[in-house]
Amino acid sequence: MLKSLREEIPHSIKVLSGPNENLRYNCVMYAFGLEEDQEYVDLVFACPEHVHGDTKFIQFLIHTGDLDEQEHPAPGLLAIYFHNEAVRHIACLISQTRAASKWGIGELYEHDIFEVPSSYGEVVRYFSSTERDTVISRFIEFAENQGVRFDANGS
Repeated sequence: MLKSLREEIPHSIKVLSGPNENLRYNCVMYAFGLEEDQEYVDLVFACPEHVHGDTKFIQFLIHTGDLDEQEHPAPGLLAIYFHNEAVRHIACLISQTRAASKWGIGELYEHDIFEVPSSYGEVVRYFSSTERDTVISRFIEFAENQGVRFDANGS
């Protein structure tokens, strides 16, 4: 697909995931390194299908102040894509101009900041990340705000 696209539209997108890798994680899980985090996975499986770490969760993290907005792109920051003020995608910056991100439950890609599907939006803002434990505790809060009730063990 990328090769045929390159013939029509020049780009520098590279596939980073191997052919046998687990593709059942999303851009949010990748951005926070939660692809194989068993505690997070257990929490998600304890929730109804509509409650998971998605772009609404990213919006929640911005609202709670856990993601600190930065003026300029830099390696290690998160690039968050917006359409009409709504979060649509998140990527990890690997340089000032390049990012790595998961597109849906498809492949993991390396790409220039604006080499993403147009549905991800036209505005990119940059944020510092937060610690894994903060992400986990905020996810519990996010889920509880949507009516999920966890037992004392968090599941």
